[in-house]
Amino acid sequence: MNRKTIWSFTATAVLGFFSMAAVAQSPVFSKKGEQYVKLSGATQVQKDSVWDDFEDWKPADKEIQLGFDFFAFGRKITAFEWSDGAIKYRFGDTLINIGLQADLCDWGYGTKNAKSPLYKKTEGSTGNRIVKLEWHRAGIWDEWSKSGSCKDSVSLQIWIYESPQKIEMRFGPRVVANFSTWFPDKLPVLCARYDEFGNTSGLVLDGAPAAPNTFPFADTGTRGITAWPAANQVYVFDFSLTGGVNDVPNLGDIWFANNTLFTTNPVATEVIIYTLDGRKVYTGSTTDRSLQIQGLTSGLYILSAGKGAKAQKMKIAITE
Repeated sequence: MNRKTIWSFTATAVLGFFSMAAVAQSPVFSKKGEQYVKLSGATQVQKDSVWDDFEDWKPADKEIQLGFDFFAFGRKITAFEWSDGAIKYRFGDTLINIGLQADLCDWGYGTKNAKSPLYKKTEGSTGNRIVKLEWHRAGIWDEWSKSGSCKDSVSLQIWIYESPQKIEMRFGPRVVANFSTWFPDKLPVLCARYDEFGNTSGLVLDGAPAAPNTFPFADTGTRGITAWPAANQVYVFDFSLTGGVNDVPNLGDIWFANNTLFTTNPVATEVIIYTLDGRKVYTGSTTDRSLQIQGLTSGLYILSAGKGAKAQKMKIAITE
């Protein structure tokens, strides 16, 4: 029996139900190898600062202005925020989080000597720009909290592409002698959207870092990679492959779980789903914030909301 894993909303759903899941503008994950090169000619962020929690930075300092529009999980993003080996975007009670869930700090934490510079650089011409971020030889706060110093260190970069719209995590030299001590529950690597009410979409990596599996993200789960990725590994989260750059206007934000389409707007509208070659595979209508969807297999589809010339369309991806 072919079963689809739910984009879960509750712990009960994680444990007890399996079903088709779909998400608007969710990424496609891939991995490759490419030589890690330290950024040159980049701007240092928080210069001479022994940095720790990014949440405590001034808003203007922690913003990463892109200079172009990036579309992820149905949102138009013009600026991310720095985080611990990750980038974040907030709107209301909802967070888009892409990258490591590790508590990093300056390698000189606990002293007055900054040792882990942070860099930002934009390369390329309009239409093909890449915003590059670098955490250079960062320490791991859990080690400092237990021993009062940092011996382990990691370097990584995140590249944000204007076209095609994708985000790469690039891993550099690292010394992580006590991974299981600092990360006893594994190290989560997310590309996900979630809110304080338990609504989730996106994915989380799990297993060996050289060949991780992907699973629908659930904030009640304990999935993660089992070691720090080796130098020259690159994780790619590609949003261009799912197509569609805007939410369907008359539905607002949309997500799927348990064969049900959920929307933020309670509207009366016709919903049609097509295959990419134009074959109609579903027709229904919604008058509230949900609509039952049945019988679609994994793949890319076109969702149309509304009638006639006023119908709005976007691509959705149904995943394992």
